Amino acid sequence: MRPRIAIIGGGPTALFALQALISSDNPLSIEIFEQFGQIGPGMPYREGLNDPRMLANIASREMPPLRMPFAEWLREQDETFLSRFGIARDAIDEAAYYPRLALGAYFTAQLAEIVARGRALGHQIELSPHTRVTDVVPGDAGSAVRWQRKGRGGASVHDHVLIATGHDWDDPESAASGLLSPWPASRLRMLANRRIGIVGSSLSAIDVAVAIAAASGTFDTIDGRTIWSPGEHAGTFSVTMMSRNGMLPEADAYYPLPFDPLPSLTKERALEEGQSGQAGLLDRLFALLVDDLARLDPTYARAIDLKTRTVETYAAAHFAERLAVDPFVWAKRNLAEAERLNRQRRVTPWRYAILRAHEVFECVTAELSAADLARFHQHLKSVFTDNYASVPHRSIRRLLALHDAGRLEVERVEGEVGHLGQGAHFDAIVDARGQKPRKLAEIGLPTIARTARWSKRSGNDRFRLGFAQPMAGTIQCIAIPYLLRRYPFMQGLVNAHELGETAARCILAQAAARPARPSQVPEPPRGLAMAG
Repeated sequence: MRPRIAIIGGGPTALFALQALISSDNPLSIEIFEQFGQIGPGMPYREGLNDPRMLANIASREMPPLRMPFAEWLREQDETFLSRFGIARDAIDEAAYYPRLALGAYFTAQLAEIVARGRALGHQIELSPHTRVTDVVPGDAGSAVRWQRKGRGGASVHDHVLIATGHDWDDPESAASGLLSPWPASRLRMLANRRIGIVGSSLSAIDVAVAIAAASGTFDTIDGRTIWSPGEHAGTFSVTMMSRNGMLPEADAYYPLPFDPLPSLTKERALEEGQSGQAGLLDRLFALLVDDLARLDPTYARAIDLKTRTVETYAAAHFAERLAVDPFVWAKRNLAEAERLNRQRRVTPWRYAILRAHEVFECVTAELSAADLARFHQHLKSVFTDNYASVPHRSIRRLLALHDAGRLEVERVEGEVGHLGQGAHFDAIVDARGQKPRKLAEIGLPTIARTARWSKRSGNDRFRLGFAQPMAGTIQCIAIPYLLRRYPFMQGLVNAHELGETAARCILAQAAARPARPSQVPEPPRGLAMAG
């Protein structure tokens, strides 16, 4: 009997998992459940949820390929398709950033090719759109996936289940704060010509500002300079972006791929330090980072007196110069520097070092003690987040255009931003801070929420959930919101690729070791405590 595999969620992570699964020499039975009508794009790239002007935060060259690399696929599209997304054929480049909806079309097309390839290889692949999974119940004959589809309920038994549900946003209608959600983006057009506050200053917040500005006026490029002109009814339209530090993100800077390893803080060294024990692990890793930064960029090290810095004091020194300058002055200066370095294909040594260190810390944060993980989140994470969350140059130009037109400001706020009563000078406030970490108790699958726990596993098994009651097969959670507490850097397509492939390897290893069992829908286990 073929191993039966359920993938819950039909976004990029599911596509990467499916592509890896069909490499199996043994025939598999795979079903993808997706609550929306389209399988492939996922929430960040889906039509209807995103505005055509919203840019993906990853360059083509960084995107893990599916059946065909993205830029190569773009070159095969006709002029009608390219013009729909404002893409000039002669400007297609591996280093360029493209609209999210263009990536969504790519994922949809790649899904069709992967499915066709998998079926040609003898795998059974079933796609189930408009199907909301309501529970997953583990049992000794497999796990029952319970679902609702167009008012009809059902269940099917699978040997292996991948929970890959992707982004999970609060329902803005039920949020007590009164803050508006940026999704779906079509709702942002209703905020045109009004005074808008935006919580956050990352690319998500920039996308919100650009979408509302485009509904209130027009962006144009004249003599290489981006300008914004108000529409007929723009009136007092304005945007204020609010964040704790009052900074704007930096423009994407050049770096080579693949990354060169750091001299001291390598993944191998970090894992060795982890094996030496949790006590003092964060401080040992930080000391290695300090040594590498001092060696690779002594000017930067002297400027912030790096050798005297600790985990608790480094970020303040790192951001001090930037915080002392008007954010738009800094943004203009930083954009010019990034454009020059991209033309010259040169790196800023400290930026490139922090970018590489981010990958090292990413592989060991799950090994930190609870106290060190809290220290990392409070004191160090912002340096890495700011570095890898740099944004497309076009986005910075649009922000500068809005500011030059007198319509955009950045405000530093203390504490949490509440509803409109806290900011009566806004007609509406949009919460654009991005995905929040979730607990398993919030996963929306009652049996999993009640009985599952994170297991202390490594390698290809590290995303497997543990259960007190014995069960057949595996259940893995590779939904990013539920991984963020243990893996704080788990974001984007590169991680989606790693998650999908890792989960697929786990399944293929298990399937090779254990034959599939006959179908029998199990009942939910009772009385087991959940560890979130």
